[in-house]
Amino acid sequence: MFYTYILISKNKKKTYTGCTKDLDQRIRDHNAGKVESSKPYLPYEMLHVEEYGTLVEARSQERFYKSTSGRRKIKNMILRKIEGEPAESRGLYKGGGTGEASPEIFSKKKFLERCLSG
Repeated sequence: MFYTYILISKNKKKTYTGCTKDLDQRIRDHNAGKVESSKPYLPYEMLHVEEYGTLVEARSQERFYKSTSGRRKIKNMILRKIEGEPAESRGLYKGGGTGEASPEIFSKKKFLERCLSG
């Protein structure tokens, strides 16, 4: 089996998309700083995994997630993941206000900008 995976840095600044045959080892490599392109944004947690029968299928899905429409899909995954978390726990709530709707929307927008920049 082959896997296409999406990691999100725990500091919420970047996502990383890749494919591998050994998912556990690959994630250990990322979090150990052995993957040069993801090293500056350690540590990572798993956002999404898909399983495929061939490397060709897994790489095709990896390419999709790196496209504009794939990045939109990742954005939706991130929004679904954070829906139930209070803004304070995400570290994105600005100010000590009452938690009205507008700061929440602002927080999600800033979160996505951090995750999807670059």
